[in-house]
Parts: sequence; C-alpha cells; structure tokens
Amino acid sequence: MRRFIDLLQQGLIRQHRTVEYYASRLNITPNYLTECCIKTSRHNASFFIEHFTAEEIARLLKREDLSITDVAYQLDFNTTNYFTRYVKRVLGMTPSQYKAKFSVKK
Repeated sequence: MRRFIDLLQQGLIRQHRTVEYYASRLNITPNYLTECCIKTSRHNASFFIEHFTAEEIARLLKREDLSITDVAYQLDFNTTNYFTRYVKRVLGMTPSQYKAKFSVKK
C-alpha cells in the first residue's frame, strides 16, 4: 500500500490513472492491489487514483497562469468536455467555477 501511495505522489497521476498501470509497476495483479487497499483502508485502488487526480486538478486550476485547456492537456485528458465532466464529478463544480473561486496569482 505504501509503495502504491508513493507512486501516486511521484506525479505519475498526470499520465496514468488506471489500476492496471500501478499494479504492473508494483509487479502485482490489479485485483491484488485493490484487495490490499481495501484491507488497509476500506477504499479500493481506484478511490486513491481518483483522490490524487482530484488533488492535482485542484492544484493546477488554482494557478492563474494555466488555462483550463492547459490543465486538461497536462493531465492527459482527451477532451476538455470529458475533463469538465470529470472535474464536476470529483470537485463538485466545473473547472471554470473552481478556477474563479480558488484561483491564486503567481
């Protein structure tokens, strides 16, 4: 579990958001990674991936020098429409609403 969290903290979340990717990096099966997460925290591996993705999205959207498109691109989302739906689901508001509310000048 600790090694999984370490991988998430290394910033790999910008390009990799699948349980399969992290399991392969840890040389275990996706099912075993999920089992370990559930036993340790009562949350599955996808929960942690989504949590770290949401934190990274929030951090980048707060930057005034980055547009929403820039953030979507940096996090390897295929389209801004998909990015907008994802952000609304995980942060509870659209990227533009979040940016307007929390943007910080650099």
